[in-house]
Amino acid sequence: MAIILAIVVVVNVLGNTFFGRLDLSENKLYSISPTTKEILKGLDDVVSVKGYFSQRLPVQVSRLPKEIDDVLKEYRVYSGGNIHYERIDPGDNEELKQQLAQSGVNPVTMTIIEKDERQQINGYLAMTVSYGEKTEAIPLVQNTDDLEYELTSRIFRVTSEPRHVGFLASGMRHSLTGDYGYVAQEIRKIHEIESVDLDQNPIVPENINALIVAGPGDSVSEKVKFGIDQFIMRGGNVLFLMDNLIVDQNRQPRLINHGMNGMLLTYGFRLKSDVVRDQKSNSPERVSQGIFTFNQPNPFFPHIVKNQFGDNPIVSRLSEMTLPWTGSLEIAAPGDSNLSCTVLATTSDDGQSIGPPAYQPSGVPSKLPLILFATGNFQSAFQGRTDLAAPGDSIITRSVKPANLLIVGSSSFVQSNYLYPGNLEFMLNVIDYLTIGDKLISIRTRPTTDRPLKNLSGEMKNFLRIVDIVGVPIFVILFGAMRFYLKRRDKAVRSRPL
Repeated sequence: MAIILAIVVVVNVLGNTFFGRLDLSENKLYSISPTTKEILKGLDDVVSVKGYFSQRLPVQVSRLPKEIDDVLKEYRVYSGGNIHYERIDPGDNEELKQQLAQSGVNPVTMTIIEKDERQQINGYLAMTVSYGEKTEAIPLVQNTDDLEYELTSRIFRVTSEPRHVGFLASGMRHSLTGDYGYVAQEIRKIHEIESVDLDQNPIVPENINALIVAGPGDSVSEKVKFGIDQFIMRGGNVLFLMDNLIVDQNRQPRLINHGMNGMLLTYGFRLKSDVVRDQKSNSPERVSQGIFTFNQPNPFFPHIVKNQFGDNPIVSRLSEMTLPWTGSLEIAAPGDSNLSCTVLATTSDDGQSIGPPAYQPSGVPSKLPLILFATGNFQSAFQGRTDLAAPGDSIITRSVKPANLLIVGSSSFVQSNYLYPGNLEFMLNVIDYLTIGDKLISIRTRPTTDRPLKNLSGEMKNFLRIVDIVGVPIFVILFGAMRFYLKRRDKAVRSRPL
């Protein structure tokens, strides 16, 4: 008995210290990623993680607290004990509830069934991550599918210096408080984001790690363009979300004369004045007619799927995204050995460019580039423009350190009404890549592989249908007859006199 007890104790100690898990999924969807392990091993002090889960929970999430306990045990092991986890039921503790509300955690309404009666209750399904004086909340945890990203990203945020993203406000058609409000909210979960005004002072603040230029309007001033250029020359990273042509609510195309094509050409990008049509791979558009709303296929909403993405970490793990009313791009091939420019996404092989003046398809259908990425030491588009520099300042003519630039031929794809699957993930991947590299990208977009059945001919479908309807009953009858025959034979053998 003593030996058995000792074995049980040893097994429990080892189980709390070492983990072994057999994950047979192709992309290791149920394993802690190397990125998370690296971040956890780098912790130099204790990070406090608290789970706030009510005792009474709906059946569908009743096992969630225990599953999270198991995940946090792994986090504790990989962190060398620097992750401290505690599960708490707020219950009737009003003081604790007030503290949680100040952290952004509020009760949610849930439906439970007790004694055959359906009841509405308020409860908690939340977590907080604290390090020093910093606290980040996960206001609602409904499953463990994206728990690793939610946890690791907040651990990274509270233990790292904040990265600042600038959103250019000067001359743009979008704003952080308007149609980009939701994406700004998601970016703030990891980074700081703020508006940047270059109309008065064409110098991007030094604390900005990456700049978003989204939807320039007509006639962006030279001062604003100069400010963007010199930010790049200082090694700043920029995301260009550009439109040379937009389509209004009446489906009428209009050219945008923002005057930025020349500087983009200097950086290796050519933005065409067109709109892309893809008859083979497109997403539906939500259309309203009177009191009815329905989805209608729109070939001007190119749907980008797995085999249309490049190998860059920003897109390599995405399964899909949609770019409504997008224009096409080209690598301008500046012949500069200091630059590297690659295509991140294209249409299907049925992409067509449609532009002025006739707005008819031009050229043979082909894969048209929709997203480009360039890195290296760029040349300034404002060489010799000393009139734009502040008195006593000189113009930087080539970036002093490598910069990263990414351009998309659409600025509308992250607006709330066009936020198709994959669009937000792409945007967050870009911001992460331009500020902290590809650390968090690998756990935000962990790919799943579709394995659809092969298309079958009509004859094969009919054959399988007949086998399903007739073959299975015949097999059962034959199996029963065989068993009956074998039993009778065995009985005859046993009854035969020796």
